[in-house]
Amino acid sequence: MDYVFFFFLSIRKGFLGPPRKLMDLTSWVIIPFLFGSIGIYGLVRLLRRLRSSAYIQDAVVVITGATSGLGKECAKVFYKAGAQLVLCGRNEEGLKDLINELCRIRKGSVQGSYSLARDSDESHTAILGTAPGTEERSVRLHVFLCDRTLQSECRQQRRVLPCDTHPSLAQFHKPHIVIFDLSDVEAVANAAKEILQLVGKVDILINNAGISYRGTILNTKVSVDRMIMDTNYFGPVALTKALLPSMIKNKRGHIVAISSVQGKISIPFRSAYSASKHATQAFCDCLRAEMVPHDIAVTVVSPGYIQTNLSLNAVTDDGSRYGVMDKNTAEGRTPEEVARIVFRAVGERSKDVLVAGLVPTLAVYLRALAPKIFFSIMAARAKKERKFKDA
Repeated sequence: MDYVFFFFLSIRKGFLGPPRKLMDLTSWVIIPFLFGSIGIYGLVRLLRRLRSSAYIQDAVVVITGATSGLGKECAKVFYKAGAQLVLCGRNEEGLKDLINELCRIRKGSVQGSYSLARDSDESHTAILGTAPGTEERSVRLHVFLCDRTLQSECRQQRRVLPCDTHPSLAQFHKPHIVIFDLSDVEAVANAAKEILQLVGKVDILINNAGISYRGTILNTKVSVDRMIMDTNYFGPVALTKALLPSMIKNKRGHIVAISSVQGKISIPFRSAYSASKHATQAFCDCLRAEMVPHDIAVTVVSPGYIQTNLSLNAVTDDGSRYGVMDKNTAEGRTPEEVARIVFRAVGERSKDVLVAGLVPTLAVYLRALAPKIFFSIMAARAKKERKFKDA
């Protein structure tokens, strides 16, 4: 009996021993490892963010389709980061309104700095100065000089310092506007010359402008297909080719194409739009490989539905305006959110970014891995939409 007792006792100790040792291992090794990994991950993200800010600050950024929607929000994000903007579009009034918004962002930044300086040290002296390069020359902004020696020198010489000496204004550049129609290839060439005359160089080109389409292939006029391709493909390609030599000469450049999920998969009744985005994707893939020796980065951002007027301004099979806000568009991502993703992708020099929900992302992979299933799903979707339109 004693032997049996000791036998079962040893078995019990054998089973209880390892879990206790495992708990000790978890406490002393795994948990510190997890916290250390989280810390390293946070540090890497911080370093990426700092590098992105340094990459974009003072860079000359050209944005097409900047009048509204995603282009407008990209302009705000890049402006706040200290980029020098060239805003392009067809609507001059819309671009001027955007510049006024950017000026309000700049003034708000100065006012915020004014309050911070006043709270931090009430003995600082405020000197009035006129901001050079502003549209409203009569606007006078408070400039705070934190260096007391510089303050005393200014009092003695009765000098007025320009607003650019203020750190909050140093990061802001005066935006420029260039008006042209992207579907006119000759106008694009002239616009590229004007851009280079204004700013001398281009560091980042964001091809954002585009037009959408709704219609059946059978009823769509070839002229409509050509118009979509001119705006979404040939125009951006012409602008890219016109600015590339300058980028290569300066040994710095970044081409950004705002494509679409429909540049990776095609859905029914979007043939012209999807074809233009597929062409854009293919062009950028080739361009990326060819520009490696010149260190020119190429980024393709492919968003899903965004809450913009894209569906409202879409054209139909006869070229008329669609004028309907689709449900998917109304429920899509906000342009502010996508603009931040574009900003991060540019700062990190990402090559290809898919900005979509779970279902569109699965559809992209399904098209590549199980095309027969994907084709069946698209056929069912086309049948459903056709019934809905007939009804």
